[in-house]
Amino acid sequence: MIGAGVNAKALSTYMGHAAIAITLDRYGHLMPGNESEAAGLLDAYLKRASSEAAVRLRRLSTRTLYRDGGGARRRGPDAR
Repeated sequence: MIGAGVNAKALSTYMGHAAIAITLDRYGHLMPGNESEAAGLLDAYLKRASSEAAVRLRRLSTRTLYRDGGGARRRGPDAR
């Protein structure tokens, strides 16, 4: 079943295991390629998250510049 590509949850149910953890602990090593696939998915996610964070940071920086009139605001007792 693993060679046929049956997912772990379906396999767990078929085998009668009480929890999917039992199936994965017992048969996880027979599921080839999962490590490289998981690494690829994680890399893609991190690249997207990084670029989205950079866009948000640029937007925030731009808003701050316009709100401050392009300069830093004074803070403290002698601020006008």
